[in-house]
Amino acid sequence: MDHVHGALTALVPLDPSTKSGLEAYDASIRQYLATLRKSAAEIQAVVLSDPEGIFKILDPAQHSIGYLHVLDILLSPSNSAPLPISSNVLLDKIVDFLLKFDHIQVRYVGPEMLALMERVAYHSNAVDEAMEVLGGAIYLYPNMAGSKENKLLCDPTLAPFSYLSAQTGLSGTVRPSMILEYDHIRGLIYTSRRDWGKAEAAFQQVISYPCKERVVSKIMVDSYKRWILIGLLRRGKAPTTPAFTSSNANSCYMTAAKHYLNVAETFGTTGAGVLKSLVEENAATWEEDGTASLMAEILSSYQKWQVLGLRDVYQRIGLARIRATTLSAETGTALEDDDAVAALLRDMMESGMLQGELEQQGDERYLLFSPDSDVVSEAEFARMIAQSHHNIRLLGRQYQLVNDRLSGSKEYVRQLVKEQKRAEKDGVDPGVGFDSQIEDEDLMAGILAHV
Repeated sequence: MDHVHGALTALVPLDPSTKSGLEAYDASIRQYLATLRKSAAEIQAVVLSDPEGIFKILDPAQHSIGYLHVLDILLSPSNSAPLPISSNVLLDKIVDFLLKFDHIQVRYVGPEMLALMERVAYHSNAVDEAMEVLGGAIYLYPNMAGSKENKLLCDPTLAPFSYLSAQTGLSGTVRPSMILEYDHIRGLIYTSRRDWGKAEAAFQQVISYPCKERVVSKIMVDSYKRWILIGLLRRGKAPTTPAFTSSNANSCYMTAAKHYLNVAETFGTTGAGVLKSLVEENAATWEEDGTASLMAEILSSYQKWQVLGLRDVYQRIGLARIRATTLSAETGTALEDDDAVAALLRDMMESGMLQGELEQQGDERYLLFSPDSDVVSEAEFARMIAQSHHNIRLLGRQYQLVNDRLSGSKEYVRQLVKEQKRAEKDGVDPGVGFDSQIEDEDLMAGILAHV
């Protein structure tokens, strides 16, 4: 028991400022890890027999590696025996560790740290906490060529991209399919929050991903189907694929998503009954694709977009007129009375979809559309200018960072030279045919995708 206690607390955290100090600290950490591996069976036995006693001698801020090692033993899938500690106590220990751990020490135990973070993420399902990360742009992938550092892991000046890698275990090898999955999941999350703009942008990342020949993955097709529907919800009409989308991908989309394109085409017409029948006839397809809830949103929003279309003709319109000129795709008929129209309009106003107000004149009720205006106050204009300057400066720094990293990538430079030679030989722009000339491996080696 004492031997295990001594082994777990043997590492003394330091903050060296010299090269020799860093080298000594690095060596002591590696020796500490070797001791833990050598005594693994003994440590496991003691931890499983008295976990709370072990936690009492460990400080997550001072003994981060040892503390994480204990957590890893208790959470190990190979440990089939009942937990020797209550779930609530263990959760408290995990939270305490995540709030206090030494970010230098955990660089040396990447696989264990990543496993703990993944477990917490999957079990907590804390989407709100992930939104800030999901909305950020990606400027670097782990293990990009040219991202290696000669500094020691314990060096506090080490840049994050240097230790967030497959070599340390704090990240895995990023494959093209993982990028597609990431953006697809982002789109699903934004869809669940009814943030149509961000959902559309995320799915667009997937559908426009470079592909070679006629190889279009299922996840790209699935994203395209949702992208079409979300475009209808966001602007009332089908979106247009970006110009840089592969022509082969576009051809595949047209074939694989024909039912969705039919819905999009019908959505822009006055055929509410036709749209209703089309959605009902292909209910099995929507269920299989997991888009049934989005189709319900499409039917619900059809009449709302018809109402918004009246802005182009009317500034003020009676509710009776709205009822006579718009139809519900959910029923295929007009709303039953003016009260139902008023309820629809209030719902649109509360959601921010409609800018206007209801007014009563005698026995008649009217919708007054708010006039569109691009006029802004002097203060608001100054704020917009300041924000633009800030964005430009930020973009400049980000561009410089990406340029520096790509310039140090042998694979990127080699590919660039090859493309220039091909252009000189063929007499074409090296940027043309990008999607059909660069392999996935080259993309991941140093060329950023559309992120």
